[in-house]
Amino acid sequence: MDLDMTLLSFVQAIGRTRSFSGAARELGYSQAAISQRIRRFEATLGMPLFVRRPRGVEPTEAGQILLRRAVEALSTIELAHREIEALRNLLSGRVRILAFPSVSATVLPLAIAQLAASHPYLDISFREENPELAIDSLRAGAADIAIVYRYAGSSVEPAMRSGALVTNELIPDPLYITMARTHPLAGRARITLENFSDDTWIAGSKMGQVFSDFEQLGFTPKLGPDISDSIAAQAFVAEGLGVAIMPRLVILASHHPGIVVKQIRPGRERTIDAVTLRTTPEMPAIAATMAALKEAASSIAATEL
Repeated sequence: MDLDMTLLSFVQAIGRTRSFSGAARELGYSQAAISQRIRRFEATLGMPLFVRRPRGVEPTEAGQILLRRAVEALSTIELAHREIEALRNLLSGRVRILAFPSVSATVLPLAIAQLAASHPYLDISFREENPELAIDSLRAGAADIAIVYRYAGSSVEPAMRSGALVTNELIPDPLYITMARTHPLAGRARITLENFSDDTWIAGSKMGQVFSDFEQLGFTPKLGPDISDSIAAQAFVAEGLGVAIMPRLVILASHHPGIVVKQIRPGRERTIDAVTLRTTPEMPAIAATMAALKEAASSIAATEL
């Protein structure tokens, strides 16, 4: 059946103006073009849509049915256009973000505050998730942006190389050695891993890749308590119970007054990425959120420890 939105607009205009010529003037078509299209559709239906009367054309019963549905269909399409335009102009839109704790304590508040000021109608939701589960949630459609970290050779890297995902690097996150203020090396300007060969290292399971890298460099740390919570680990360090490796964002988020922070030599870092599905990054709300995340990450990168 030759039924489309153009035909429905013809039918609606004829019904409104009670005239083929009036519909042609209103829509900017020739009267012949509208008449031919209506006749062709009437032939398909096997019944007329309009009949001529002294005061103009009137819809038949079939025409009345089509007119009623044309109004509904065109109104729905117009509403859809308005809603899409609102999305394009960032007057509406939803973005669901997943991130890990040190990003949610540093980069994310700045980005969301910026979005609230510049695009107040966006609906930004957020929850914390570790990188592996965040990527899984993104793939499953349960999130729009997954902010993750990765070390070279980490388990999250293969998942991020999928053709279905787009990875945007936000910020490099250097690793630091933290020690108690009373540690013998606390006042030294330049230190190396070998300087800590006698120290106990406080390390959570997330540092496994880092310590594997150290071992490849010929340094085998003496591992102590397995503490993944950074606040607790800093408290242990402050009491002189060991030293610990911590990313810069972790220290920015919470810096215990009893610890000293030193750069690792040779240097090591993790990378912070914002990952989206390949089908979504051009959506205006997601593009605006990505821009805000990059600006916030740049600001955090310039913040001194």
